Amino acid sequence: MIRRMSLILTVLVLVCACMSVQAHADTDLGGAPFNPVTPPGTSWVALPGKAANASGLTITQLTPDITIGSEAVFSASATPSGDTPLEYELRVCKDTGVSPVPTTYLQNWSTSDTISFTLYEPGDYILFARVREQGNKNYISSYRYFSAADAEGVVTVSDRVNEIVAECQQAVSGEYETALWLHDWITHHAYYDYTYSNYDAEGILFYGKGVCDSYSKLYDRLLKRAGFECFRVTGGNHAWNAVKINGIWCQIDATWDDGGDEEVPVSGRENYYYFGHNDAMMKIDHTYECSTAFTSIENYYYLRTGEYTIWLSHVWNEIIESLQDGMSGFFVDTQHKSMATATSFYSGSYADKRNTLTAIILSELTWDFKHNLSVGAAFTYDDESGYLYCAAELAPYTLALPSGLKDINASAFEGTGPVLCVTLPTGALSIGSRAFASCQSLISIRIPDSVTTIAADAFAGAPSDLVIICSDGSAAASYALANGYETQLP
Repeated sequence: MIRRMSLILTVLVLVCACMSVQAHADTDLGGAPFNPVTPPGTSWVALPGKAANASGLTITQLTPDITIGSEAVFSASATPSGDTPLEYELRVCKDTGVSPVPTTYLQNWSTSDTISFTLYEPGDYILFARVREQGNKNYISSYRYFSAADAEGVVTVSDRVNEIVAECQQAVSGEYETALWLHDWITHHAYYDYTYSNYDAEGILFYGKGVCDSYSKLYDRLLKRAGFECFRVTGGNHAWNAVKINGIWCQIDATWDDGGDEEVPVSGRENYYYFGHNDAMMKIDHTYECSTAFTSIENYYYLRTGEYTIWLSHVWNEIIESLQDGMSGFFVDTQHKSMATATSFYSGSYADKRNTLTAIILSELTWDFKHNLSVGAAFTYDDESGYLYCAAELAPYTLALPSGLKDINASAFEGTGPVLCVTLPTGALSIGSRAFASCQSLISIRIPDSVTTIAADAFAGAPSDLVIICSDGSAAASYALANGYETQLP
């Protein structure tokens, strides 16, 4: 009893602010320290409010013996200061002994002073009530403990969780496949609850609807029952899931994968845009703090299936062509590219999110560069210009010769590969016969002004589109002109 009483004030202060989707908390409780005047569960307890123009809030349990699977009814009443109607907010919460208490059902502010609900999980609960006069944001609060007893033959939340996981294990095997199957079960059996009434797993299991708390709590229970290491992530009035799949932590938002934003249920828009995100991907449009680092996109659905190449098809082809042409740094204009996709998620007002996500995915890939070399590339997106910038990572194929080297002897690097870029040190004097002959992957060489002698066959068999980086009027510039090579100023 002491534990319960010491918990209540903190719960009431935080319960609206901390519940996902509920972003409309009116004001915090304040005033005198919490001091219940009646033992909880026997009658009612008044809590300090903020100059509310109502008094005497009481809660009455109209259903004498509450059991799971049967409707329970409570009412609240208070005395107004005048003729202004009162409105009530009634919230059913599990008594978990921790703060904030998780909400199961919520009846938002209305003139109805009665709440009815059916529970499917036995245990201890708390009914919180707040009352205010219409037009007045200040309120008074009260609460009442009650219990829901088990009932023979009634299917519980745990029963349904066990049934779903058993069905999953009959259908698929493997961690990734199991996590995906459970995700799909939720998105195909749930609709988002725009009445903001259902906050627990039973909302989806028994009513087919719930807010993000319902989605994430149910997914968490299913994953745990299937043996996964997982937890819920909350932030920005939202909740989703973190799960370790095949040893790799990732994040999954089943609520936002259950597509559509209408208040009328819509099927056929389920997707996987938020299945397998790392921190960089999730923080595009989720706000949170978490001690667990999510660094890999190995579990990202569209990466595993290869489908990202479809909705990136237009920029994809341009990137491949540019890299295979040997361009190590270039821009792609996303504003004039039609990103093919099945829904509007990657178009319109979501363009910046789409393109930021695109840059993250592309940066994780290995690309075919000129001469069939494999390179990484760092992609960044500039939301002001609408351009993606690609910087190919050519360091593994770059050769910078040591300072102090004077002469590049005959055949010194003949046939060496794969080498893309070579830099000669300042102070070098000569390049000998066939020094870089048959270096078929060579795309550029930087030759300082100090080089005055270059053998005619120094680059025999090198690519015809070799670029010589040199100053105008230098020996290298004259050599390039005589042999048909392109030049570029340093």
